[in-house]
Amino acid sequence: TPWDPNNVYYPKWAEGLCVNDGKQPADVDTKYLFSDIDVCCKAWFPKNTECLKLSPPPTNAPIIDLKPKIWYPDYVNNLCKKDGKHGPYEQNFFSSYDECCKFDFMDEAKCMKNKPAMYYANYDTNTCTSDGNPSLYEDKLFMTHQQCCEYEWIHTEICVSTGDISSTVGDVLVQNSAPTAVEVKYYPDLFNSKCRCDGKQKNTDMTFPSYSECCSYPWINKNECMKHEHECTAQTAPPPAPSQTISSVGMWYPDTSSKRCKNDGNSPDGVLVFTSYQVCCFRNMPGILKQCEFNSQASLAS
Repeated sequence: TPWDPNNVYYPKWAEGLCVNDGKQPADVDTKYLFSDIDVCCKAWFPKNTECLKLSPPPTNAPIIDLKPKIWYPDYVNNLCKKDGKHGPYEQNFFSSYDECCKFDFMDEAKCMKNKPAMYYANYDTNTCTSDGNPSLYEDKLFMTHQQCCEYEWIHTEICVSTGDISSTVGDVLVQNSAPTAVEVKYYPDLFNSKCRCDGKQKNTDMTFPSYSECCSYPWINKNECMKHEHECTAQTAPPPAPSQTISSVGMWYPDTSSKRCKNDGNSPDGVLVFTSYQVCCFRNMPGILKQCEFNSQASLAS
């Protein structure tokens, strides 16, 4: 059940009650937070019929910040860090660099001037940029270009060979180094019965020039492996050129609110469209890939 940050109930195990006194841990998992006391009691204390009767009346709970507080002040250099190398007695941690700079014992102007360039991934182009314009929902930021390129959801070799995409002229992205053609290598993932093409084959020399050849590796189930071929197609296929016009009829576009991809011809302006729901799901909702594919396929039958 969605919870309201201004009126949060959470289970208090020692008493067998649900309360909203605002004293829940700052890093508590959202599955323990509820807007409705009845739902909270049924979820965690279904056998305690007194939960609803004994739970204290609502109080004005403070708005909680669910972002991890990992930034700490470097007082000597007037900047903030999140490398975990703070002193043992440091007690001041913040959820963002900007918030940390506003700490009373920091020179905010100097601190903001020392703000590092944070890299984030462009999943459509398999590149990383530090232009300061990540999505509001992007929480994977990296201190270096290399760290960003090694993120699991983008192709490492393509990202590294493309170089640092970091500057803009007007609304046009400027590439600091020309992309280099990268030979896609496929390697077996025995644990998941599939092949990967993400450029992260650091610990194996067992690579193949095509996905089907990789799936023919004797220690892997070829039939199961071939079911995942679309994942590599999605990861290595180049995105449409900005000037290219593509008809949205019959094409798939992401609808994150319903956790699926749709091909009803109603894609919003400016949204990338894809030739299959598998590629669409992989590009846009990799964290819930299976759920996205299931929901998208179900929409075809409805």
